[in-house]
Amino acid sequence: MRNFQQKIMLILVIAILFASLMTGFVYTYVVNNITESDSKQILRMRESEASRDFTEKIDQSVVDANMIDEDAKNRVSNVEQLKNKAFRDHFLKEVRNFGWNIVNHDERIVGLSFRVNPEYSTSRSGYFISLNNQTTRMEDFELEVDHSFAKYDRVDHKPFYEVYKKKKAFWTDPFIDPDNHMNVIAYTKPVYVKGKLLGIMALELDFDEICNNANSVQVYKTGKVILVNKKGKLISIGEDKDSIPADLAKRMSSHEYYRSTYVKGHMKQIFYGEKLTDNIYMALVVPEFEINADRDKSIFTILSVTVLLSAILVFLCTNIIHRIFTLANTDSLTKVYNKLYYKEKVTELDEAIIDHKLHSLAIAVLDLNRLKATNDEKGHEAGDQMIKEAASSIQSFFKGFDIYRIGGDEFVVIFEKCIPLAAQRKVELYQKMMESRAAEYRFKESAVVSCGFASLEITDTDYNDLFNRADRQMYKEKAKFYALNPQIDRRR
Repeated sequence: MRNFQQKIMLILVIAILFASLMTGFVYTYVVNNITESDSKQILRMRESEASRDFTEKIDQSVVDANMIDEDAKNRVSNVEQLKNKAFRDHFLKEVRNFGWNIVNHDERIVGLSFRVNPEYSTSRSGYFISLNNQTTRMEDFELEVDHSFAKYDRVDHKPFYEVYKKKKAFWTDPFIDPDNHMNVIAYTKPVYVKGKLLGIMALELDFDEICNNANSVQVYKTGKVILVNKKGKLISIGEDKDSIPADLAKRMSSHEYYRSTYVKGHMKQIFYGEKLTDNIYMALVVPEFEINADRDKSIFTILSVTVLLSAILVFLCTNIIHRIFTLANTDSLTKVYNKLYYKEKVTELDEAIIDHKLHSLAIAVLDLNRLKATNDEKGHEAGDQMIKEAASSIQSFFKGFDIYRIGGDEFVVIFEKCIPLAAQRKVELYQKMMESRAAEYRFKESAVVSCGFASLEITDTDYNDLFNRADRQMYKEKAKFYALNPQIDRRR
């Protein structure tokens, strides 16, 4: 029974731990996916927040440029018309007025220029509206003398030179405008009429302001938003000299939106990149441990709760099982071990004696006197009360040792972890106590228990040899009881 109980408990503990482990794993998996999805959304939101101002400026600038392009083309049916001074002067006046109209309606523009192709006009045909750093107002600036777009200096007139070579609209890299001395990016666009180049326009935005807006975005604790070029080199302003790996920048340049990771020092970085223009990319960089901090905290909490609940379940279940087996092994009347549990114990002791694994063992066999007579004369309730009184005296005297009720009036005490001589002395003290009760029995009827003792001897082949010796001594003690009370019928 005891081995069976231990096996059941072991199976139950394993089942609970397995169920808890699987539950914890499932919850961890779910939380990991949820937090990962949330972190992606948070990062995407932060990146969108950082890029919103820039993309709005970019989109509006393209719209403004297209309007200027359409307005210029609608005023010329043939570029040869520009060779006529009167027509050219009227054309430049009208396109300048339209340019001012665009500038006045879009405060984000810090520079707008339109140069007419020198092949069809004078060397200064066009206009340049720019922010005056001293007055902080948009003003007309005089154009420099230029004889041919093909001869433009690659540095001072970089936007016009590049658009002339590429023959298509594009956003430039950041550069310092030589006229207003601002760090700007420009949307440059060639204006064609019937396949011939009418002129080139450039619409400039304050790049420093764009960088400041990007740098102001808070991303977790130490995360940041940076602007880089195609090679991953930092182009945004500030003290930070950070950059991203060239291979990562190369992969980013082929996507509108790109997510990846890379290692900086000993720290893994989560990277989100978005293409803003052909030459500029916004990169959001956050240490992975900051993103995973909330997830790790949630997982730790789940695992802690799982472990705690598992421990509680194991404790409750093992206690319930222990209680069930205790009830199954306990005599309901006396609350000592019952005969079923005694038989299991005897089998265990027998195996130990036969295998010579047990070298010290003692038992006491006890029998309650006059139980049958009490049942006959006073009823079974009185008999049960007598049994309980006897069991109580045995339990209080032999406290700490295993006590078994093996019959209606029979009990056994097994001394496993006790020196046989000490056990014998304890039994002798009990016998003397019972002799005192026997001597007074005629005057005061009480539960008198006869007790026999035996310890394991080298000649014992099994438990039964030990029991028989104790049983014989018990009957000798029973004879003393009747000798002290000759008035009692022994047969009863």
